[in-house]
Formats: sequence, structure tokens, C-alpha cells
Amino acid sequence: HTIDGAEEGTVCTTCKTSSTSLSASSLALTRPLASPAATLLVTGMVREATFCAVVIVTASAFSPSVPCTSNNGCNIHTRNRLLASSSKLSTTPATASYEHKLQLPLRSVPLNLHASDIDISDVCSLLDIEARAVPRQNDAGIRGMYPDLTDDGSVIKEGESVLSVPLSSCLRDDMPPWWLSSAFPDDDDDIDDSDEDNDDYYASQWATRLAASLLNLKLLSNNASAVVRNIDNTSKKYEQGMRLWLSMLPNANTLRASLPIHWSPDILQSTRCQALELAVDSAYFGRANAVADLIDGLNKMCADLDPSTGIELKKDDMSALCNDSLDIVQTRTCRVIADESMAPMRILAPVFDFLNHGTNPNAGFALESDLLVVRATRDILPTEEILIDYGESSTVPAWRCLTSYGFLPDFDEGDERNAVEILVDGVRANVGGDSVPFELVEAAAIRLAREDGITLEEGEGENIFTSAVALRIADRATEEAQQLLCESRDLELATGDTYSLNLAAALRLSHHKVLTSWSAGLREYANSQ
Repeated sequence: HTIDGAEEGTVCTTCKTSSTSLSASSLALTRPLASPAATLLVTGMVREATFCAVVIVTASAFSPSVPCTSNNGCNIHTRNRLLASSSKLSTTPATASYEHKLQLPLRSVPLNLHASDIDISDVCSLLDIEARAVPRQNDAGIRGMYPDLTDDGSVIKEGESVLSVPLSSCLRDDMPPWWLSSAFPDDDDDIDDSDEDNDDYYASQWATRLAASLLNLKLLSNNASAVVRNIDNTSKKYEQGMRLWLSMLPNANTLRASLPIHWSPDILQSTRCQALELAVDSAYFGRANAVADLIDGLNKMCADLDPSTGIELKKDDMSALCNDSLDIVQTRTCRVIADESMAPMRILAPVFDFLNHGTNPNAGFALESDLLVVRATRDILPTEEILIDYGESSTVPAWRCLTSYGFLPDFDEGDERNAVEILVDGVRANVGGDSVPFELVEAAAIRLAREDGITLEEGEGENIFTSAVALRIADRATEEAQQLLCESRDLELATGDTYSLNLAAALRLSHHKVLTSWSAGLREYANSQ
């Protein structure tokens, strides 16, 4: 139950249970999550999984070596960084062998969730979509959008339109079905929608509204006679087009297996990525609340509909349907701004949702009047895949993209955006690229000074980034990189867990490459001193 207030002794208005203040050790016992550390770092106010309570964690409960973090798992405090030039080492034979064993392609696009090529011409005709692109699969079996060679086979010039989708053919979060309108009031979301830095995978009311529209569409597709339309006067042409688009969406079981929010604690821990565990723990209750709101709405709909519609949903069916719809919303939603004076709008746009993410995109999108338009940001060759940027807040670093969309982006080696968290001498920091966090340099310098019998406090000393400090940090990075390859667990696998485990292994391999490259740069710096 939701308890307003964060002071000890606050009473839940539903079950009359008082909140309690728990120590770090008791918190880990009463709310078992992916790890005790993850439990401590989620928020200062956590609802219990086993009983109703607000957990208040004081500053003393945090380990000194674990910095307090915000909801998205990124460090709150930042320090100036010392830069060190580096040259990148090639992948070691051990890494190449390990990568060869993986069953999933490490690409910058979502994994192939739909086996066959798709003909979108009927969807485009029914929904008034104009497209100069068609879905195709590459040699790795990954589906993407490519220039339509039947058009004229020429280059798509910079600024030219690639795809345009009418808003009237999209599902919109500001137009929920009638049965959800009473599920919760139309107040503002807990998360400020105007903040572009909010993480897309945190379920909020806009996600619930959009998932309700998708659920409504699925029910309409399965029960054509039922009066469960998303908007009034929905045309038969629109219904046919949307029904056809629904048939092209990813398989629900495969999509579920790709998203860490559905993974077991053992699989989450196998990633050796605390930031990912934090993100999943933090998103858990938002997802649970969204499912509960959707089920409340579906119950209202089933109660109000005439029995002749043929709609009858069991509780277990409702939960699965709601989670499947939220998965689609999480992985395929587009954020657009219709009016600068209004909050951003989230939409599910047919065909547009087939566009993959690229770390070096060649197209961008925007709302132009009542059309969602995709335009080339540079010339696109006929053989090139059309790629857009899903946004750094949900794709950087790699673990965040996996959490948000269920795939790993293909960052260039040494790309500083793909940072990996590492612990050095009691200090955690994100590392990658050519930069070295100052806090790691300072911590290593203090430890080395103490080993030499010298007292060095924080903020003291000049030119502390010595070769010895660089090598100490590099050794720690190399140690962690090797541990990422040696991760091995005996797990009781359920259906779909092999797919999830392979993704977890792919994330470890990605982090291994970052740390190996980064430590090589540190060693080169140390040798140059």
C-alpha cells in the first residue's frame, strides 16, 4: 500500500500498519532483492514486498565505499577528471573464443524477435503511411528498415523524408480508452514528463495509459463485435490496419525474456552489474502499480460490457496481457512534442516502431503538424540500414539500453558513453574511453601513500596521477575484466532463461571489452611517465 510521508511511525491508511525504521542488515532480510547493496541504494523510501512499511535508511546505514545514487543508478556527485591518452589493444584470443560461444549477435539493433520478412505495404495503405523504406533481414538474421529499392534505387538525400505516419494512425497516451479513465485521476505524473533525462523504463501514468490503448486494440482485434474502441468513430480501415500491425509485433515470450525487469535474481546477479540491478529494483514497483491499474480498468470494462461481446478475462490472463502490453510500450514508444507549452506526448506509431537504434544514426524524427516524420540526417545509400537515435537517457551506457529495450548497442571501442562501474580502493566510479575519474586517482594515491607510511588526505598533494597510481588502477580494472569472463553459476533454468542468460553474458562481454581497453590505456600512460 502507498504510505504518504517518510517519517517513522507514519500509519498506512489502508491496513493501519505503522512504518518502521530498519537497519541495513534487517533491510536486506525483510526485502530480498537482487543484492543487499542494490536494496540499500534504490531510494530512501521503499515499499516492502512482504508487509506494508516505509523503510527509512539513514546515512549511517550506507557502506562508506558505496556512493549514494539517484533513481537511475548514476552517481550524484561528480569530480573533475584527469585525462590520459591511450591506445586500444585488440581483443584477446580468450575474449574472441568467449564471444564465439554466445548465441546472440552483439549488434546495435534489437535482436531478431520476428523470424520472417514483413510486407508493410498493406499496413501503409490502410493507415495512410508514406514510406520509402521496407523491412529486411541482414545476414545475421536481424530485422531492420532499409531504403525501398523498388522506389528508384537511388540515394536518400539528407533532409529527405524516409517515413511519415499520421498521428491519427498512432496510439496516443493522451487518449486512453474509456474503461481506464476512472482507474486513477487525471493528475500529473509522479515523474515530470518535461524532463528529457527521465529514464524511459520507469513505468508512470503515461505508460499505463498507452498500454491501456494497446490492450484495447488487442481486445478489439480478438473481439470485432465488442464495443471497446480506442476512439469514437474508428473506421474499419483503421481497425484492419492496426490489426495487421499487431500481427507484426514481437513474440511476447521472447520479448519478455529480453527485458531484465522479468529476469530472476540469479540471472540479474550473473551480469555483475550493480547499476542494472538497481535499475530493475527501482522499476519493479512502478511496473507492479501499472499492472494493478490496468487490471482495475479491465475489470470495470468486463463488468460494464454486454455478455454477448464474448469478452471474458481471467485474473492470470489479465496480468499476462498487461505485462505484455507494458513490454511493447517500454520498447517501442516514441516521445514527441506537439506543443511547446504542453507536456511531451508518447505514441506507438505503426511501421515507425520497426526502425532500429544506432550509435551513429543516419536519420532523425520530429512531429510536423499532424505527421510523425523521419528524415535523413545525411545521405543514405540504398544498401544502408536506416537508424535513429533512441536517446541517450535510455541507451547509454550499454546496461541501460538492455534494461530499456532488451538489446545491447554496438558502441565503437573506446566510446566514453559506454561506461562501466568499477570499485577501486573503496571508491566506485564509471570508467571508459580516455578519461580517468579523479576520485579513483585520489583513492589509489592515498592507499599507496599509506603503504609507504605517508599520510595523504583527500585534496592534498599535487601531481598524484603517477605511474604507480595508474598501474594500481589498471590492475584492478584487469582483475574485474577477467572476473567478468569467469562468471559461472549453476542455475535452475525456466523456459526462456537461456535467452536471458545469453544476454547477461553478452553484457559481461561488453563490459569486459571496455575495461580491457581502458586498462590498456592506463598502462600506456604509466609507461610514458
